[in-house]
Amino acid sequence: MCSDIRKYKLEDLSIAIVDDHEVVLEGMKSYMERNHIEHIETFKTAQSLLDRMSVNHFDIYIVDIELPDMEGAKLIENTVETHRQNMFSKLKAHNMADLIVKAISCGYINPKNIK
Repeated sequence: MCSDIRKYKLEDLSIAIVDDHEVVLEGMKSYMERNHIEHIETFKTAQSLLDRMSVNHFDIYIVDIELPDMEGAKLIENTVETHRQNMFSKLKAHNMADLIVKAISCGYINPKNIK
């Protein structure tokens, strides 16, 4: 396991989390904030994220695979063409926050290459 969680400036990342369960959104946001990720926005629907993406850029998109208005895979498919430089994930939300922090701390994600 990587021990240097501060290898990259986590506080510089902007993350969008899309999940229709409030407890998941709040839990992931809280976990990330405790790990010094400060720029986090949460969305309950695919459409709310799409609306926000027209005016805001995120470095990482965490998308639940089952959303009420669109499948997560379809949301990613629809947006990846215009956001190729970003990381998209469609794993189940309950393990995503830990995965993101570990990936960054181990150097699998370099925030400098995301933007």
